[in-house]
Parts: sequence; C-alpha cells; structure tokens
Amino acid sequence: MDGELGHSLLILCCLRVIRPSLAAFRVNSFVRYHEHFEAAQNDPDLRRFLTLVDKHDTSGHFKRCARFDVAAALTTQGITFADLTPEGLLHYAIATREGGWGGGYESYVGHLAWRIMAESGHFPKHVPATLRGAMRAPAMTPTELVDRHNIADQDIHALFVAYLTRRSHDVDYTTLRDLAGDLCGKLGRGF
Repeated sequence: MDGELGHSLLILCCLRVIRPSLAAFRVNSFVRYHEHFEAAQNDPDLRRFLTLVDKHDTSGHFKRCARFDVAAALTTQGITFADLTPEGLLHYAIATREGGWGGGYESYVGHLAWRIMAESGHFPKHVPATLRGAMRAPAMTPTELVDRHNIADQDIHALFVAYLTRRSHDVDYTTLRDLAGDLCGKLGRGF
C-alpha cells in the first residue's frame, strides 16, 4: 500500500495537482521523479534544457542531479521552466542544503543546472555564471570597505579610499578586504 500511495503522490506532483513545500517534497523518496515529471510536462523550454544537459560533458550522475533539481524546483515553486529565475533556483539550492535534503550531494545541489541555464542564456547576462558565484556576498567598493570603520576625519577617509582604489587593480578582492581591515582598523583608530 505504501508503494501505491507513494506512486500516487508522485503522479499528483508531476501533474501539478498538488504543490508540496520543498520539505514535504524532499521527505518522500521518489524514484526517478525527474523522468516522470518531464514526461508529464508539455514544455518546449524544458525539453531544450534537457537536450543541453544531455550534451554536457559530465557524468550521468550529475546530469540526473541537474534534471532532478530543475524538476523539484518547478514542482515546489509551481512554475514552468520559463519562469525559473536565478532567485528561484538559488532559493531551491540554499533551502535544500539547509534542510539536509541533498541525499549526500548537498554541496552540489543546483550547480550544473545553474551553469547550463547561465550558459544557454536562460538567465540574464548580469547573473553570475556559477551558483557558487551567486552565493558569494557581493564585493564592496573601496569606499564601502573604509566606511565600515567609521573614520571621522574626512581627509584620512579619502586617503584610505584612494589607496584602496589604487590597490584594487593589483590584488584580488579577499586581499583588498583584508588590507582595508588592517589599514582602517589599526591606522584609522585615532582618526
């Protein structure tokens, strides 16, 4: 009976009769859910995505994961593939990681799907090419880095901003951020 109920639930989700929360969806162990979901959809955009996944140079495991990630995101968000935004896929990936629902592949949830969607032009050009890039905090400008330290003397503030702006062309962001912390935190205390 549990097998029949589980299969019935799978079909209801695939046909979009019900829209489960991500937690409710991931609690169930649907076997090859993405295959059933894809067959139930009449979505040319989704078919184009699947073709790109099949052509991608990676293992079959990660291709299945990308297909499942998209099917799960579309199911739980109640949207079509055309409506899957970077924010929607990012939410799915983060919530899956935080919920521990990745089945041992939490650190890879959404990565291949994101990459293919970015490369194919599904996402706008300003969106980072990788999910990892999207998950990073945005880089602060030299002015913002100095502002974090509340330096009252405007001349010293301007000097630090000018210095960090100049150095920003020669070093990576992590080094720049650390340099700003050292410079403003130690030298800027009395100003």
